Amino acid sequence: MRSLTKMQQLMTFCVIVKGAVDGRNGTVFAYGQTGNGKTYAMQGNGLTSSIPKDGVETEAVDGIIQKIARDLFGHIDSDPAREFLFRVRDLLDDDDNAENQSKGSPSASSKSPKKPK
Repeated sequence: MRSLTKMQQLMTFCVIVKGAVDGRNGTVFAYGQTGNGKTYAMQGNGLTSSIPKDGVETEAVDGIIQKIARDLFGHIDSDPAREFLFRVRDLLDDDDNAENQSKGSPSASSKSPKKPK
């Protein structure tokens, strides 16, 4: 099985974000052998700007999480009259389950301001 190109990956993420904006659930996860770059793919290299190291400038590389967040907030900013509610869960966190959320755990939400009439 060949790996997806960066453009194919980006298009896949855009479809997931568009679905979430339209009210559907979306899930992104990484799997594979130890040491194959799952964390790097999800989180990037952790740099926020170019940093010179040993005379060589290292460029910040965004991971999937940063790209999806940028795309998601781009959709929110493009439609200020619409209200959005997003919930983000860590499936590996025992404290972050549906039972705790229904008992008043904080959830992430974003409301766009309504346009004046």
